[in-house]
This record gives sequence, structure tokens and C-alpha cells, in this order.
Amino acid sequence: MRNRWSAAIMATLFLVAPSRPTLAWNKAGHMVTGAIAYRELKRTSPGALSRAIEILKKHPDFPAWKTRMDNLGLVGDDRDQFLFMQAARWPDDMQGPPGVTHRERHFINIPFRPGDTTVPAIPGGENILSGYKANREAFASASSDAEKAEALCWIFHLVGDIHQPLHSVKLVTAQFPEPVGDRGGTRFYIRAAAGGNTISLHQFWDGLILGSPNFQTVRNESILLTNRPGHAPADFPELAEKDFAHWASVESFALAKTATYLDGTLQGSTDGSNGKLLPADYAAKSKVVAERRCVLAGYRIADVVASLTSAGSRLETASAPTARLLVGFWNTENLFDTVDDPSVAGDEEFTPSGPKQWTNERLEIKLNNLARVISGMNNNAGPDILGLAEVENRAVVEALVAKLESTGRHFEIVHKDSPSDRGIDCALIYDAEVLKLTGATFHNVDLAPGKPTRDIVEAEFDRDGTPLFVFVNHWPSRGNDESQRLKAASTLRGRVDVILAGRADADFVIVGDLNDESGDKSVKTTLKALGSPTCLPTSALFDAMAPIGEDPDRGTIVFQNHWQVFDHLIVSPGLLDQAGFQLVAGSTSPAIVLDSQLFDPAGTSIPRPNRSYSGNEFHPTGFSDHLPISCILQK
Repeated sequence: MRNRWSAAIMATLFLVAPSRPTLAWNKAGHMVTGAIAYRELKRTSPGALSRAIEILKKHPDFPAWKTRMDNLGLVGDDRDQFLFMQAARWPDDMQGPPGVTHRERHFINIPFRPGDTTVPAIPGGENILSGYKANREAFASASSDAEKAEALCWIFHLVGDIHQPLHSVKLVTAQFPEPVGDRGGTRFYIRAAAGGNTISLHQFWDGLILGSPNFQTVRNESILLTNRPGHAPADFPELAEKDFAHWASVESFALAKTATYLDGTLQGSTDGSNGKLLPADYAAKSKVVAERRCVLAGYRIADVVASLTSAGSRLETASAPTARLLVGFWNTENLFDTVDDPSVAGDEEFTPSGPKQWTNERLEIKLNNLARVISGMNNNAGPDILGLAEVENRAVVEALVAKLESTGRHFEIVHKDSPSDRGIDCALIYDAEVLKLTGATFHNVDLAPGKPTRDIVEAEFDRDGTPLFVFVNHWPSRGNDESQRLKAASTLRGRVDVILAGRADADFVIVGDLNDESGDKSVKTTLKALGSPTCLPTSALFDAMAPIGEDPDRGTIVFQNHWQVFDHLIVSPGLLDQAGFQLVAGSTSPAIVLDSQLFDPAGTSIPRPNRSYSGNEFHPTGFSDHLPISCILQK
């Protein structure tokens, strides 16, 4: 789907009309750099990330950005990532006269004269070097919060700009004479393929990253780019260089000469209606360079933001709530031990001699992969409560908990072997230093004889005198009749009714893989979980994952090549009031902690969760066919 480029595809992309002003990477490309920076800060500097988000929320355009987030149904981390994307593109969105939009700030025209070996002079006046310096100074000064936010957006953007090689150069030849030369390729006209329309070389390079500014498309592209071999931070020795002027006058200028102008041999035209045809391999080679530069730009934006905010922002953060809990769930997909349990008919394939060749080494790899994600949740603090599905027994849960030492938490386990014919259970882990477990119940779902399924786990906690119930579910799969999921829903609803009859404002969370979506009968009718928290009927619940399911490009699992929300986080009316715990609005979302949780298969298949097996083929980088989900409760 993405990143499968050829000269023919490039030709299709550039069947467009004539050139435009110098705008750097197009807006989608800048959004990709912002998304990369967001995830890198989340991984390495969560404190700096939080401060940058608070600053950007003071931007004059934030109300409009917030409206877009609301219209897109973005929640949780996706809202903050969208904010970074908008910040990175904002200078290209500005309207007004040149003195307001500062078009000259986006580039610097260092002259490239093919064959001239002398070091070119660095132009003065307003350019990207002076613009970057001015905005760093504005950010550090005692300017207003809004001015500080605008300066931060410019910094994002200019770091992105300078990594597009044509933002550092002007070609000077007899064909493109001084004083303007080819002005960064904007007067150098080409055609990407025979029969293609004429465009500028600058426009060609601007569009090499991505064409669509769709949030999910940008987000996925940024993940795929950073997942590419050779694109991890450790693969960029350039990150040791912190001087912005060096990025412009040495790095980008050198690439402009060699990769863009092919040391002066690339043929272009001054006729905007009759461009020269690019060499057959030019598009593919340029794509590789552009993608690497885009990823480097994202990493450098993260470095700059961490540096700028390391001394703290003068913006004051709100006082923390008295208690804040991150509650999550993950279907870990076939977390079996390697020993055949003779009492279970469904676990033989997950043994060393079975078709999956499930060895201790492979189990260790999967446990490490799962633990990296779980430890990275909650800004690397790990979850307070995490429901689990598809765990074979307590032993594998204990092995997983042993991998979570980096969180510094004291995890305890709620688990009981269930009657599932596949030998997979639900379980729950919680931080015993944060919550006190006051009760645990395992509800049997009474299906037809010979069709045992997983128990529903119920755990009751106390936090400083406030009770909280958590239910963990894994309902029968889509391979079973719908009536089985209706039975599971009815079993759970029966317990919910008992709790609400005793206390209408009780606080409880239902998490799990329900194998149905928000609009399906089991969820909407039997369980009475609705997709909006406003004006809930008496005893109705709020399915906080429902807004995710309204976006065709988002979900928790890919089923029949479409994103779907099978994993739910459903809350009681009590979590929507002001007493006890409250669900933090917008905090519910799939949890993508590592870029490698998604991968892009070949052909027409869409990006999807990176699972441990395809058939019987083991993937050492895999996690699960589901994404984890989480929300925040506070009181």
C-alpha cells in the first residue's frame, strides 16, 4: 500500500499542474515529522513531551485544532499526536502578507555552481538560519504564552524544512543565472515520467513523503518509516551534530548537490510547460534519501524540544488529582507455556513438537515483546490495572509480571483456570502498592454442553476508601454462533444489575475482547453499553471505545482487512459523575507504545497489529493480533 514506489507510481503522483511557492515538505510530510517527534519524545522524554503539549495548547489556533480533533473522534494519545502534527505544518497554513507569513524563513539559497570547488558564501538577510535563531530566542524569552507556542511551531517546521535538500540551495548555471539561480528547484522544471505533467524539481521533492494529510494515514506512515531497517535513532550518527547551521550548509547542501542535482548533470528546463524527463531510477533513489531525511528531522525535532523544555516551561501545570489510575486491557494472543496439558485438547500446537514449534526460546521472545509494551504504557510507568486475555495459566502471567521490573511496581495477579476448551483464560494484574484487592469472583458463562468458554473475571479494589470494580472478558469468537456472545453479555449484565441495584453510582470498568463491535446486539442491547456518555438512560453504560470504531482507519484488530473495535472499555454511570472515580474525557484509546506494534503487509492489505505468528510462521518482532487499550480514571 505505502512505500512501494516505482517510476510509474511517481509519474501518477505528479500528473499535476504547474509549480507553486517554496513550502518545504508538503503539509503531510511535515505532519509525519511531527508524529515521529511525538513518539520519540514519548519514548525518551515524557516530561518534555508533556511540557510541549501544554505550551502548544496556548496557541491561538488551538481552539480550531481542538474542533478538528473532536470531529475526527480522536481520544487519548491520538489527540496529543494530532497536536504535534498540526504544530509541524502550521507555518505553511498561515495566511497573510509576506511580513506575517515570513516565506523567506523557510529556506536559504546557498549557491551551487557545478564544477566550482570553492566554499560558497552563506547568504545573509532573512532566511531559515535567521528564522530558526529568532524563534529559539522568542521561545526562551518572556513572551506571551501564545507567542511561545507560535515560536515552538516555527521550530518544529524549520527543522523539517532544512532536511529537504532543496531548502538549502540554488543552482547557478548559464541556464539559471544569478541573482536567483533556480531558486531551490522551483524554476527547474521536470517530468517524473514520459507523458507526465511538468512540475518543478522542488515540487517533486516536496511530495516524496506522503500526499494525504489524513490523521491515520500520517500516523501509520510515520510508524512504517521509523520501523524501516536503518531508521532507528542509533542508525543516525548525524544526531550527534546539534548545530542547525551545519544541518543546512553542510548536510542538506551536500545532498542537494549529489542526490538532487546529480553533481550538476540532472537536466531541467526553464519552460514551465515542457519539463525534462527524469532518469528512470531517479524517483526510487530520491525516495530513499527523502524518507531518511524525514525520519532524521523527526528525531531532531524531539531532541530540540527536549533541550528547550529541559529547564522547564514557565507555564504552570494544573495540580495533580488525589488519585490517578491507568486501567488497560490486552488480548495477548495465545500466551501459552511450552508444556502439553493432557487435560486440555487445544494446547498441543503450542509445544516444541507441535506445528507452531513453540519453544522456550520463542516464549521468552514473546514475553519480552509484550513486556516492552506494557512497561511503556502510562509514560513508561506501566499500568495500575491491566486485564489480560488468552493466557494459558497463572505461570505464564507470573513470567510476564517478572519482565515488568523496570516499572518499579509491585504487581499481583488475579487468575483462575477456566473451563475453556482451548485452555486460555482471562486474568488481571494490579499494583498492590496502589490498590487493595478486596474481592475476586470468576463468573462462568453457561453455554451449551460441550462448548465451555472463558470465565469473566471480577475484581473489587479499594483506593483510599473508594471502591472500584473491574471486569475482564473474552467472549466467544466470531467462529461461534452469535447466541454464545449474547449469553456472555447476559451473564455480565446480570452481575452489573446486582451492583447497580445496591448502588446506582457504583464505579466499575468492563474491559475485554468481546468479539463484537459497539453496534452489535450483544454490546448495545444485551449489555446496554451505548456510544455516547450524554443523556444515558437509567442503568445504561458508556462504551468509551465506540468513538474509535466510527473511524474506518482506526480500531483494535484487523478483521477481514478492515479495522474493527472488538476490544472494549465500558464504564458505569458512576464513572461519569463527580463522586469517587471519574473517567478522564478523551483518555480512552488503543495503546501504541512501540512503532513495531504495527506492520504493513504486502499487496492490498492494510497496516495491522504485528502478531507473533502467521499460520505456523513465527515472527520474532511480533506481539499480538490485537492492540492494547487503556483509559485514565481519577478522583
